[in-house]
Amino acid sequence: MILNVTDSAGKKQEFHLAGPVSVSREVLFSPKTKSPNAFHLPPIQTKTVEYEGQFIGDVKRGGSCNVDVLSYVPHGLTHIETAAHILNTDTKPFSINDIPPENLHGIVYLIDLAQYSAEPGAQIPWEPIETKLKQNRLPISMLALKTTASLLPQDYDFSGKNFLSLSPNAALGIHDYRFYFPGSSKVKEEKRIDCLLLDLPSIDPEKDEGKLSDHRRYFGIPLTGHNAVDSEKRTIVELAWFSHLNEGYYYAVITPPRFQTHAVTTGIFFYPLNHTPEPKKPPIVD
Repeated sequence: MILNVTDSAGKKQEFHLAGPVSVSREVLFSPKTKSPNAFHLPPIQTKTVEYEGQFIGDVKRGGSCNVDVLSYVPHGLTHIETAAHILNTDTKPFSINDIPPENLHGIVYLIDLAQYSAEPGAQIPWEPIETKLKQNRLPISMLALKTTASLLPQDYDFSGKNFLSLSPNAALGIHDYRFYFPGSSKVKEEKRIDCLLLDLPSIDPEKDEGKLSDHRRYFGIPLTGHNAVDSEKRTIVELAWFSHLNEGYYYAVITPPRFQTHAVTTGIFFYPLNHTPEPKKPPIVD
């Protein structure tokens, strides 16, 4: 697949999308359950559907097919969430089901911050992110941050670790970031970050007295209260896994189910962007 974009200088760039790579953390059930977790949430469980004397959802026990009930909390797995995570549902906040399909795919810039310490309570400052974004030349709509969390096993349990999070300035800086590029009418157009992807259990510290201030800064809603209107309709992905990816540009595709809720587990695929080679000119024959 070919992707054509206009960079910050107004130059047309053509990229070939290479094979996709999953950046969602795995959940395995055999030979034993292995999955990530955080915040001491109930671990994912699977149970066979069974109606005594009528149906059993297990072919090993004589059933006609396998049918299971999965029980899990999205926030302990790779998930996407909206500001509805922290808003009163009576105000009918922007839910997963409301995300426009065009906001679930786009160019993403992956920044490698794995050199920063993950000691309890540590926070990633804005300055290294800002430096990288100042070098950005493509109209990104998504930003991915790779930290030491991607160097840990996929099924790592972050509970009680007060693991690495973003600093308040970083959350606000990402919210305020704009990319300007020449539009089709020669008027400068702008892009903002509509989706922030993290390999961390949360954008906020585990121990923050329930304030979730960085969520609020990124979503653009007041630092207190639960009745705000989410006019910006951004999303966050948490507990992604970028272990196998280098810093650079990708094309992201996010595939959440269309649930009217604040957070769901999701598949995420990154396509590496490769410049399409220019066609070779035929040799000049005298």
